[in-house]
Amino acid sequence: MTIFGRGQINDVAFVSIVILILAALSPPSAIPTVRAASQLTKDPDQTHGRFGDRTTVAPNLQGYLYGVVKGKSADSITLDKTKFGVDKEIKLDKKTKFVRDGKSSRLSEIQIGDPVYVAAKTDKKTGDMTAKKILSGILQAPAH
Repeated sequence: MTIFGRGQINDVAFVSIVILILAALSPPSAIPTVRAASQLTKDPDQTHGRFGDRTTVAPNLQGYLYGVVKGKSADSITLDKTKFGVDKEIKLDKKTKFVRDGKSSRLSEIQIGDPVYVAAKTDKKTGDMTAKKILSGILQAPAH
């Protein structure tokens, strides 16, 4: 490849020259800026959707299964939109705890269409999942 008819230049050098020219011609607003320290340390905005700001809640939910309640009975709930990609039945037992808006709750307070997080144990032989705890409503932010 030749540039302006004056000898050979390799592809890497050509691409580098093009990038430098484009960077020189781009407006200053297109160049990313570094956030001020005050922006990084201020409290997160808690006015986000039903589950709050995901950057403050997510660490507490590692290991939980997320889903939207598609069906429920006295001994199980069926979740849609899980990581499995199909409906997932989660069994309930007398030890299952229900938490809604950070307070103790009951199965009757969970409605079809509610997004929930489920801490479940999986039976190694059958693969059945049994809920230990089901979180719904507005979740509490972790202590920093």
